Amino acid sequence: MKILIILCILLQYYIFANNINIEAPKSKYDTNHKYYYNLIQKILKITEKEYGKSHLQYNRVYEQRRMFVNLKKNKEINLVWAGVSLERDRDFLSVKIPLTKGLLGYRIFIINKKNSKIFDAIENIKDLKKLKACQAVHWPDTDVLKYAGLNVLENTNYERMFLQVLKGRCDYFPRGVGEAYREVEVRKQIYNDLIVYKKIILYYPFPMYFFFNKNNQGLKDRIEKGLRIMIENGSFDNYLKTSKNTKNLFPLDKWMNVKIFKLKNPYLPKDSDINNEKLWILPKD
Repeated sequence: MKILIILCILLQYYIFANNINIEAPKSKYDTNHKYYYNLIQKILKITEKEYGKSHLQYNRVYEQRRMFVNLKKNKEINLVWAGVSLERDRDFLSVKIPLTKGLLGYRIFIINKKNSKIFDAIENIKDLKKLKACQAVHWPDTDVLKYAGLNVLENTNYERMFLQVLKGRCDYFPRGVGEAYREVEVRKQIYNDLIVYKKIILYYPFPMYFFFNKNNQGLKDRIEKGLRIMIENGSFDNYLKTSKNTKNLFPLDKWMNVKIFKLKNPYLPKDSDINNEKLWILPKD
């Protein structure tokens, strides 16, 4: 009997060790999740010969603060993708490669289409400060917007922010250029009056990284190795240009005549390699 119990414990350990536990999609409309899920699958395939087979396993939906609390405890989840902050850089291992080449920091707005003329009249950041943005309370770039003096309505629920824009509780929902189009598209049947306003880009350097518990160096090394292989052989750029979430951004010269308001990000770690054109898509001066 004791042998059977020991075998069961060892089996559970083996299963956990070979599973990579990630957050579940936030809702049936969470198209962003698929981008990172598919990217991780590609990385695991590339590194399988060296590291062996691993499987992605959904856990549950978290608000971001709780997700990092559990990651720090090495509980329920062992890989997180999220925007970087000084605190996260200090408390966790990370692969310091922006997962959308910095496109997360190019923010376009989801708005109610009846307000299009209000946004057409915006000439500068001072005008934008008169309007209210929806942002999640635990997103690091919420602090970036507040630091710039923008008016922010903070939320704990991702899905609720689309409804708040629709109902006028906030005027716009800033989203990465690789997020906004798919987010609006998949919600057309329930929020038909939401549109992507693309005549203004709010830019600040803001990378999305993979994060790991500090004791999980092995997984961090595997993910970083696979990602660097993808960058070197060109398959990462190809993935960015063909993914449903990001393919509409290309060619990039379509954004040449868009107004860009640049913000400082004082919460970016000092070792962020933000001028590396191999890793970042940089704004033109």
